[in-house]
Amino acid sequence: MSIRVLVAAMQRYWLELVAGLDYMEIHQLVMNGKTQRNDSLDFTRLMGTFTFNLDIAEQHMKAGIPVYLIRPTEEFTNQIILKAEKPIVISVNDTIPEPSFPIVFEGDPSQAKKFDAMHRFMKIFQTYRNPFLFTTAFSPTTSAPSKSLQSARDKFADLSGTYAPLPIPAWVTANAGIDQNSKRSQQREEQVRRLQSEPNMKNNQDHNKGYVFPDPGLLVFASATRQSSYFHQWEHCRDGLIYRISSSASNATPIRPQVW
Repeated sequence: MSIRVLVAAMQRYWLELVAGLDYMEIHQLVMNGKTQRNDSLDFTRLMGTFTFNLDIAEQHMKAGIPVYLIRPTEEFTNQIILKAEKPIVISVNDTIPEPSFPIVFEGDPSQAKKFDAMHRFMKIFQTYRNPFLFTTAFSPTTSAPSKSLQSARDKFADLSGTYAPLPIPAWVTANAGIDQNSKRSQQREEQVRRLQSEPNMKNNQDHNKGYVFPDPGLLVFASATRQSSYFHQWEHCRDGLIYRISSSASNATPIRPQVW
């Protein structure tokens, strides 16, 4: 059922996009009197609109869009009927079907809130896999990292390399003046270690030790072979990662540089 809903949603979004572009680029110009109607266009493919508003009906008729004007019965009192048409008898199924999905909107069908409710409901089925939730075979080692790795991971050092961005002089000066071994820094590290050792913080340690995007050093300091692969993967996943962190409904969590 979910794949059928997704296909139907994709078709709906496509038709809405095409209809919106056609309305702005073709039909609205005719309604506003900026251009003449092009009768060579295929108007039979247009579904048209249902409206209670006479002005909207006239505008759509001018543009050649099918329009169905709905009028209450009390407006037909004392009307001059020029031609009487025989009603068309059609078979109508009066049985109200049981909805397969919950009702997401109740009210005037001409309100824009109806379409907002439909789109919000469809987002339930348009889920994306969280790229931060996966298992890894990485096991941290207890050996001390090499000096070259320490230099590469120094967040106060400027990145250097072909793909590294140009440093900002003011930031270079400010970073160079930071004493990473100061008493205050050591007190802060001790405070962080003490907080992370508390029971209620053990499950959230990864949030303080990771990145929601790859560490730039991973790309800048990689070998030529790995660098090409990393850039290719980043280009492939970039939009998805940005969406995951910018979406209000995202549950993305940071991961360690080694996992990246």
